[in-house]
Amino acid sequence: MQGSRHAASRFTKETTIALDEVLRGQIKYLVGQEARDATKEAKRGKEGEMERIAVMTGDDAKGDQERAERLCRRYPEARGG
Repeated sequence: MQGSRHAASRFTKETTIALDEVLRGQIKYLVGQEARDATKEAKRGKEGEMERIAVMTGDDAKGDQERAERLCRRYPEARGG
């Protein structure tokens, strides 16, 4: 579950905690332009996170390829040549 925990709760299940927060009025509801702005901001954050993951994955793939090339140079019989 995404989001932050604001306070300790007497409940342990996430769904029960969420219901408790709603029933106690601890949840802020956004409407109108404020809601649209919050949605845009959330999308930007998610896109930035996905880009960061893609960059990390690309770096890892490059490192794997370099390791494979070193092993092939070191053990040419392994690749059949």
